Amino acid sequence: MGLLSRKKAGSAVKSNPRARDENVDAVGMETSSGSAAESHPEGVLKGADRTHLLEPKYAVEMSDRRLELILAKCSREYGEAVRDNFDKLAEAPNRPEGMKYFDELLGLNSSRPEEIQKLKLSGQKVIGFFCMFVPKELIMALGAVPIRMCSGIAATIYPSEELLPNVLCPMIKSSLGLKISCMSPYFESCDAIVVPITCDGKSKLGEILQDYLPTIQMNIPRRRDNPHIIEFIDNELKTLIAELEAVTGTQLKAGALKDAIKITQAEQKVHIRLQELRKGRGAPLWGRDALMVAQAQFYDDTERWTAQVNSLCDELEVRVNNGVSVVPKDAPRILLTGSPVIFPNFKIPHLIEEHGGIIVADETCAGSRNLKEPVVVDEWIKHDMLRALTEKYILPCTCACFTPNLARMDILTELVEAYEIDGVCYHVLRGCLNYDIESRKIERLLKSHNIPMLKVETDYAQEDVEQIRTRIEAFLEMITARKRK
Repeated sequence: MGLLSRKKAGSAVKSNPRARDENVDAVGMETSSGSAAESHPEGVLKGADRTHLLEPKYAVEMSDRRLELILAKCSREYGEAVRDNFDKLAEAPNRPEGMKYFDELLGLNSSRPEEIQKLKLSGQKVIGFFCMFVPKELIMALGAVPIRMCSGIAATIYPSEELLPNVLCPMIKSSLGLKISCMSPYFESCDAIVVPITCDGKSKLGEILQDYLPTIQMNIPRRRDNPHIIEFIDNELKTLIAELEAVTGTQLKAGALKDAIKITQAEQKVHIRLQELRKGRGAPLWGRDALMVAQAQFYDDTERWTAQVNSLCDELEVRVNNGVSVVPKDAPRILLTGSPVIFPNFKIPHLIEEHGGIIVADETCAGSRNLKEPVVVDEWIKHDMLRALTEKYILPCTCACFTPNLARMDILTELVEAYEIDGVCYHVLRGCLNYDIESRKIERLLKSHNIPMLKVETDYAQEDVEQIRTRIEAFLEMITARKRK
């Protein structure tokens, strides 16, 4: 996500509601040279309405001074991480011209936060959400702007650790720290946030966020073989709609929902087109670029994103027809699965592709899973449209929160065959127990198909990069040797 420039920031972000008015120096805080006020956007900590925070249960009281220092530290480290990512991407040969748009959207000088602020000034609400279970069509149909808030930022883990145990999933810690630090103009723009309860960490994340902004927690059933699951989800969607209507001040209309679904159908269709172009033995696009394209969709205007991906696909089609590939055609073809890999935490994709592999497909909730199939509507009446959203976002999902999760086995088998996969990298974020537990089952499945799997357990820190590099190099060398036999 892009940070706002000093010029833009005054009207773009609100203060952290737990800040006290007195100026008290933080204890043990790292600071950069110069004052903290010179190290972050102006106006970040001024003028927020704190009246809705009557009895905070979790939020730690902080002085404005300490918040300034936290923001300065997180902003500096985040900027370094983003620049490092783009330096590595710049070294990747033969990137398509069409990636420039997505680089700019996810870069430090993105214009999207300022655009969202203009939409807010015009009266639109902004609804943040986590995970892929929230149908953004509902948000769009209510006239609001949907923004997915899952964070891959290492720097914002630090401020959350006063509230969360260090063994917890880094994505949850990073996301909470994003709010505590006031660093994200997207988070600061949110009028409310929706948090699906997919694991213990997410359930408590939603509870803690209630101290900071209006929060809607969405129940996700764990057993899909329950005969009452459709009724359960229907009722949960009704509750979600009622709460979103209260936030937006708008009633959900069938016509508006139809328009929103039509927009996302085009979005999903173009992503399917992109994935089809990655199936051949050549590779017209780096896997890390494909992940960036999918994650740009978290923040972008849906119709504009669709148009930009179509333009990228036009360029990739020419490459495919001309036999242009970013790697040799015998490069190890890797499937990435497991815990989400979220920008700028791209150390695993970078290491795979810097050492001769190519990620041609993924099965993750921050990549292709959310856009794999379009919403299919039988009749354009509200009941059928809501049922179609259930059948798109919840019933077919292969998230490891479900049990039994047999659909994931089927999807992985299909991907291995369709993309001619040579090996699988199974990514586990430390503390992500659901995906960690499922790794053994997936390893056995892949072994039955004679596909090797490398399990990499890591977090957002960079200290283990060299250790992981050694393992990935050995894994790719083993695949290359197998292919030569």
